[in-house]
Amino acid sequence: MRAIFVAVTVLFVTLGGRAFSAQDLKPLTAAPPPQIWESREEMHDDYVRRFESAAGFGMSRMLRPPMLDRSGTLETGRSRYSIEAIELVGHLQTDAPTVYVPISHDAALKSSFGSRELTNFEKSALAKLTAGNQLVGAEDDGSGGTLAVVGALRAKESCLKCHGSRKAGDLLGAFTYRLRRISHD
Repeated sequence: MRAIFVAVTVLFVTLGGRAFSAQDLKPLTAAPPPQIWESREEMHDDYVRRFESAAGFGMSRMLRPPMLDRSGTLETGRSRYSIEAIELVGHLQTDAPTVYVPISHDAALKSSFGSRELTNFEKSALAKLTAGNQLVGAEDDGSGGTLAVVGALRAKESCLKCHGSRKAGDLLGAFTYRLRRISHD
C-alpha cells in the first residue's frame, strides 16, 4: 500500500502537481468565470464566434457546448440580464423565415428540431437585418423584465465553401435571443 502511495506521489510531483482527466490525459482546469457582456453587440459577437467555431452545419451547431453555454450576463448599466434562450432563424431553405427549436434528442444525442413562426418583433428585426443592420433589440419596458434581441449571421469567406451561391456580407440567418432581467447583487 505504501508503495502505491509513493508511486502516486512521485507521479504527481513529476507532472508538476497537475490533475489529469483519466479519459484523455488533458490537465483539468477550473471552469472560466461566466462571461459578462457590456453591450448586446458584445454578447452577439461572442455567440457568432462560438457558432463559427462549433463543428457541424447550421442547426447542428446549436447543440454544441459553446452554443449551449448560457452562463453569461448582459450588464447594460441600468439592468442585468441572463439568457433564457438562443434560437437560430433560417431564411435560406424555406419559403418563409422560420425559427428552429430543438425539441428532443435520442441516446446518441441526435437531435430533432421543430420550428415556429417568427414573432412580429422578429419579423420586423429580420427586415432591418436584411436592410443592413447588424443587431435589433426590443427595449425592456420595465414591466415584464425581458429583453428581445435579434442579431445577424452574415457570410464570411469561410462560410462560402458551403454557401457558394452567396457572397461575403450576405445575410445567412440570425440568432434570436430572449433575456430575463435579474437583480443586482
